[in-house]
Amino acid sequence: MSRRIEIEITSLNGDVATWRAAGAKLPKGILNSSLIPGGPVVGNTYRADVEQYMEGIEILSVMAPRLLRRSTRATSASNSSRP
Repeated sequence: MSRRIEIEITSLNGDVATWRAAGAKLPKGILNSSLIPGGPVVGNTYRADVEQYMEGIEILSVMAPRLLRRSTRATSASNSSRP
């Protein structure tokens, strides 16, 4: 059963990209850069479906990162603090 994690691209070498879990210090593995939508960019964070095996983690698919929305609570709080 696969699970979804956020990965960060750490380097590119031809058709191969190295990745790490978002926020991690060390690279975790490699993947084919053709899996990354829009082409890989070093430093970008993506959502990935992964399968974990005894030998390591395999990237099954990569999706664009989820866009962050401004919360309505933060917007209403900033409006109420105005004089």
